[in-house]
Amino acid sequence: MNKALVFLADGTEEIEAVTVIDTLRRAKWDVTSVGLWRGSIKASRGVVLTPDEVLDSCRVDGFDVLVIPGGRRGVDALCADERVLEAVRRHVEAGKLTAALCAGPLVLQKAGILRGRTVTSHPSVAREISAARHVDQRVVLDGNILTSQGPGTSLDFALAIVAEVEGATRADALA
Repeated sequence: MNKALVFLADGTEEIEAVTVIDTLRRAKWDVTSVGLWRGSIKASRGVVLTPDEVLDSCRVDGFDVLVIPGGRRGVDALCADERVLEAVRRHVEAGKLTAALCAGPLVLQKAGILRGRTVTSHPSVAREISAARHVDQRVVLDGNILTSQGPGTSLDFALAIVAEVEGATRADALA
């Protein structure tokens, strides 16, 4: 069974987080949402989400895919947390799929893993991405880095995760 970890922090964009979690669970994946601290988080539009686990008690290396939803305040919290940055570095170095959408690619940049890559993001943060070539596309795959633009591309993004791991036929059937 494929395993995905979705990071959650106060200010996470709820459409992005919930769409990815829901889509991957419909694909019969083992999906774990993880918070930086114990307790619920308040997402960008006030929706309260309760992570499945807390980062300190989660074995991040055991996942096939790491997902970083956007939402600027949530992304800022993830960028400021060295545990998240180190988990991203280890995951990418292991050749595993790392996926970020909206402002989420800023976490990848902060972790230092975007050099020489092509990515996309929400237009509001495109100019902040200096370590990679930025393109205006809904979803971009560059090696083991998958990026997407935002809430409106969340389902495309989630299906692209499935396609990358299980193939386009499986993603099309799920869609």
